[in-house]
Amino acid sequence: MFYDIPQGSVLEPLLFAQERTLLRHLIHSQNLDHHVYVDDTQVYASLSTANTDLSLTQLDDCFSDISDWMTTISRKLIANKTDLSIIDTS
Repeated sequence: MFYDIPQGSVLEPLLFAQERTLLRHLIHSQNLDHHVYVDDTQVYASLSTANTDLSLTQLDDCFSDISDWMTTISRKLIANKTDLSIIDTS
């Protein structure tokens, strides 16, 4: 789908924007929210005690889909830099 291009090419920002748009669509298809930074994406979901298992499954499915998608565009999700944080507000 995507091919390596020389660094500094005028196509670089366009391809980067296209990749980020596809990533946003993938995350939204899982009914999750996210923040995108230049070199980082944060995916998050609000959990309640009634649906914790469902939401964690959603997050797991989303990370799996992102990893599969990244493989198709010759990118790699770095597993040891992928974190799951649960914040309790009680």
